[in-house]
Amino acid sequence: MRWQVVQLLYNETMMTTCRDVPTICIDLASAIKFVSEDFSDLLHTTASGSRKIGELLADRLKDLIR
Repeated sequence: MRWQVVQLLYNETMMTTCRDVPTICIDLASAIKFVSEDFSDLLHTTASGSRKIGELLADRLKDLIR
């Protein structure tokens, strides 16, 4: 469970930085319900995890690239 705490702190730091820097940020950790099968290790996603991320990014970014 220690890795979950590290991941939470990392996500919080990233989102704080995103608010401070004028850039586009999408909080994947809050927006997607990941399950253990979505990861091949503590960092890398499997096909199912990558699909969830891709679908969310496509939805959130579609209006920005038209």
